[in-house]
Amino acid sequence: MEPLIGLTSGAIGGNVAGGVLKNLNQGTLIDSISGILGGGISDGTVLAAVGVVKNMMAK
Repeated sequence: MEPLIGLTSGAIGGNVAGGVLKNLNQGTLIDSISGILGGGISDGTVLAAVGVVKNMMAK
């Protein structure tokens, strides 16, 4: 369920960023895809960082 939430929020965030930064707006579809990719990458990065910290604290 968490990956779906991360990808959905990424798509929403991509469209919000496109709306705020008018000169970088590429349209709804491209903004959504960019947000989904960014959300997926950052979701994995954050989860990996949490895992590393958790392992370091367990030692």
